[in-house]
Amino acid sequence: MFIWDFVADKILGQIVDWFYGQVVGFLGNFFAEM
Repeated sequence: MFIWDFVADKILGQIVDWFYGQVVGFLGNFFAEM
C-alpha cells in the first residue's frame, strides 16, 4: 500500500504541475492579448 501511495503521489504531482503549467500559460497569453 505504501508503494501505491508513493506512485499515486508522484503521478498526481506530475498532473498538478502540468495543470498549473497549462493554466499559467493560458492566463499569460490571455492578459498579453488584452
